[in-house]
Amino acid sequence: LTEQSIGKVVEEILDFMKLSIMSRNINVEFEVYYEGPSFFDPDMMKLVIMNFISNAIDAAKKQGTIRIEIKEDGNYVVLVINDNGEGMSEDIRKNIFNPFFTTKDKGVGLGLFIVHNIVHAHNGYIEVESAEGVGTTFFVYIPKDGR
Repeated sequence: LTEQSIGKVVEEILDFMKLSIMSRNINVEFEVYYEGPSFFDPDMMKLVIMNFISNAIDAAKKQGTIRIEIKEDGNYVVLVINDNGEGMSEDIRKNIFNPFFTTKDKGVGLGLFIVHNIVHAHNGYIEVESAEGVGTTFFVYIPKDGR
């Protein structure tokens, strides 16, 4: 684990994924409300962030919006990723972190399973809110001190 800013990692990923985002004509809103450091494995956290943004791109409607926020909640840095896609039913939401579960035609169903395990290995956790026809929001909690 190294001491870094999750906001900086999100900026790198957004820059890296710029063409994918622009090709879908998606608007990205990025707000950093907490700029302090936290301890995490930067390569693993890039994988987590890239997976969530990629899923948000897939879910967002053409000319949709993805909203990303970095904030703090007690001893945690919270990464919030919101899309205005179709949302998920309760049944789908309950299964998204299970291995090999997918709603995508060409999906393998390992992305959110791996992401969940990476966040858990950082002593963090993930919450999700979704409403059909409205969109989905993921909240990724990573301890500031890495413990």
